[in-house]
Amino acid sequence: MRCLFAVIAAVLIICGHPAFAERASVWRWMDESGSVHISGSLEDVPANRRASAVPMQYSTVAEPAPEPATPKPEPLEGDRLARFDPSDGMVAVKAVIGGSTERGAWIDTGSELTIITSKLALALGVDIKGCDKRAFHTQNGRVSAPVTILKSVKVGPATARDIMAAIMDFPGRGPVSAIIGMNFLSLFRFEINMREGAIIFGDRAGLAPAEGGQASPPPSLKREDDR
Repeated sequence: MRCLFAVIAAVLIICGHPAFAERASVWRWMDESGSVHISGSLEDVPANRRASAVPMQYSTVAEPAPEPATPKPEPLEGDRLARFDPSDGMVAVKAVIGGSTERGAWIDTGSELTIITSKLALALGVDIKGCDKRAFHTQNGRVSAPVTILKSVKVGPATARDIMAAIMDFPGRGPVSAIIGMNFLSLFRFEINMREGAIIFGDRAGLAPAEGGQASPPPSLKREDDR
């Protein structure tokens, strides 16, 4: 299942930081019917499935210096689902980038950073030549790419502001203009249901409820002690 999400022949790791080997995980598990799920943390896996859950590690960067912006998740609204076609072989969704620009995007739990194409960057008014560059390790070796801060990224009901993105034209993208990485996904509790073609989002602890009160998370995102 990990290879399903490694869609750019890379797990992006920022180079030049001595502590980039710190590890984090998302978790792959199967329900009683054999449907594959991917959850953002072990506590979101049902208690009776945790023993068989498999961690899917990605590399993260311990940041010794402040980043130019801190990602800010917004309260979730609506039914908390983002849909995709499970027969497609990829988790392809519609994402709204920068507040108003809608593009096709892949969800990639194996990529630390969100990635946008140079064409999308230009559509967003990004001065690519004026962007700082960062070095990345990929499966094809070390590369350098400009980075920018996206004003906002929205996938289904989940919105976050000030998301760092690498500008890179990845192979096989077709109608897809962005890859949504863990620097967006990890801001939320999330579960990917491969059979149903749904990403279920939940608020992280401490995030203010959506206007009008706090909606109950979907049953598959409730903790066992809440059931």
